[in-house]
Amino acid sequence: MKLEIIKNMIRGSFGADAFALGYHWTYDPNLNYQTITKNGLNYISPLAKKYHSRGKGELSLYGDQNLALLESMTLNKKFLPKEFYKIWKGIWKPDYNEWIDQATRVTLEIGRGSSSNDLSPVGRISPLFLEENLDIKKLDKNIEDYIKITHDSIEVIEFGKFIGNLIVKLSEEKLDDLQLFNHLNSVKKKYPNIEKYIDIAMEIQDKAPEDVINIPFPTSCEIDASGPLTIYLFLKFRKNYEELFEWNAIFDGDTCSRASILAMLLCVQGIYPEFIKNWFQLLKRKDEIEEYINKF
Repeated sequence: MKLEIIKNMIRGSFGADAFALGYHWTYDPNLNYQTITKNGLNYISPLAKKYHSRGKGELSLYGDQNLALLESMTLNKKFLPKEFYKIWKGIWKPDYNEWIDQATRVTLEIGRGSSSNDLSPVGRISPLFLEENLDIKKLDKNIEDYIKITHDSIEVIEFGKFIGNLIVKLSEEKLDDLQLFNHLNSVKKKYPNIEKYIDIAMEIQDKAPEDVINIPFPTSCEIDASGPLTIYLFLKFRKNYEELFEWNAIFDGDTCSRASILAMLLCVQGIYPEFIKNWFQLLKRKDEIEEYINKF
């Protein structure tokens, strides 16, 4: 995988996180629809004031953890769990100015990964691809070790490996719709704990998003909801980049983690649309991220 592709994948994951923060945890698709119709793919301040105190162009708590991984990779040039954990733990100072999720609270309390099965750590794996001489076996191990630090859940670990392997596949060859469908069909048995979530996404991929919302389709943070939804959105809109992120925002729930994953899947194909470039350029912590990235 070319280094510049990896860098753009990382930039895209951060930019998508900050964009999606505007719509995160509203649990109000109608509000999200009205807002995105008015504002398009521009940054907005988070709508869910109950949870978010940050402004437009800022990272979510998930983006903060993604940045901790990037810093760790920059210092060590490979993934070292203990070194990452030191940096990760340093995020949560008394003056931390954003909502802290339950998985993080439990991990800090018990000193090991929580049992949470939410999607969030899968959305922050892009810096792991910076390690040199990274083969699939090593990637799988790094993803597992990374996710287990905060989420000791076999479903989340398997979904992380699934996304990591899909990223590699998309970097190696261009797949048309049938080829992608066949690929997912052939690899899903490697992930028995999440196979059913892949099946759900493939079963509904032809449905209009308006119909999927009305199923009603669960959009909560957990892997059984956000997992299938992430795959559905990618299958449905992978050639319509703007709609991909618009509908992700409209579906509400954990918009940030899904957006980061979708940005990775898009950017690794060498697709880096202007609106994603703009997200990164307008990101409040752009210079810090760019400084880390440019050390590779």
